[in-house]
Amino acid sequence: MGFLDYLPAILNNLWLYVILFLIVVTFVIFVHEMGHYLAARIAGVRPELFSIGFGRELVGRTDRKGTRWSLRLYPFGGYVRMFGEQEGPEIEALTADEQRKAYCRKSPLVRALIAAAGRFANFLFGLTLLACVYMGVGRPAPEPYIAAVEVDGPAYAAGLKIGDRFYAFDDVKLETIDQAKALLHDKIGIPVKVDVIRDGKMLTVTAKPKRLEERDSYDRPTERGTLAAIYPNYGLDIREMHSVAGQDTKDNPDRARKILLKNDGKDVVINFGRKRPADYLIHVRGELNAALKDPTHKDYNSLTLGKRPMESIKRASVVQAFRESADLAVRTVNQTLGVIYQIVLGTKKTNELGGVIKISSMTADMA
Repeated sequence: MGFLDYLPAILNNLWLYVILFLIVVTFVIFVHEMGHYLAARIAGVRPELFSIGFGRELVGRTDRKGTRWSLRLYPFGGYVRMFGEQEGPEIEALTADEQRKAYCRKSPLVRALIAAAGRFANFLFGLTLLACVYMGVGRPAPEPYIAAVEVDGPAYAAGLKIGDRFYAFDDVKLETIDQAKALLHDKIGIPVKVDVIRDGKMLTVTAKPKRLEERDSYDRPTERGTLAAIYPNYGLDIREMHSVAGQDTKDNPDRARKILLKNDGKDVVINFGRKRPADYLIHVRGELNAALKDPTHKDYNSLTLGKRPMESIKRASVVQAFRESADLAVRTVNQTLGVIYQIVLGTKKTNELGGVIKISSMTADMA
């Protein structure tokens, strides 16, 4: 999408798309430049100027160490200017003490570390901020309830039903959906003792996870074990439903919507999936799907099967928060590198990358 595509949304939401975006970007840049500044101080280099924004200086002061702190007219961007950045006759004329504080007189390794410190500061700040959110606000931690089962899949064959809550796999107690997925990952074709809670009672069955073939971030084939049960998520896209209750709905979301609403409170079978369509037994709950009747709602094309992940928030301990924050950072970096790798190979289009306008849009969406 180009600028003209985003223009109506930007004009209607000036606060979200412009002002909030400038605040976020300016703060991110401040953290980035502070990384350069601190690294320079540690290395014995004197930062001459720490500027937030460009253009005419609005307010500023010079500290006792000789650094000018400046807030400028256009609060977009910023920079740190080091003392003695370039070699030249003026450097030779400096005193020995001044030359020791000059950036150009430091070793290539030291200069490289100062240059890299800004990115490291942003990375560390992101980790810390996310960990603080996990500790103070909480993180999505939905319990492993079964929201739907694939017809003739391992869960269905073992007699598991919609509404069952996975309690343990091979006597390992489960708390979240992520735990359930992780424990099944390497269990392809291996019988697993499954404890579930149904109507307040414990039930034990044996199920054999089947193979699920996927593509990783680098578009390489990979596989994992699955019981072919759908957990509560952000909703199923009705545009990917090829049939509902035995009626053809392929490329006809309006028909799928009408059939789903007609079957409120009932179990129905849908054929669902974009890449690997399969038959799933679901339960339609009208109280969770009022959005299907509202064309202006963001979930107009989404069938909600249960409590959504963001509705199950739990606070994390300090250690757990930083561990999960680091795990998310690693996965995000890996996904980013994977997209770049695929673009280089030509398997992904460059329109998945975005500039200032796309960053602004995503900032507004997150807010």
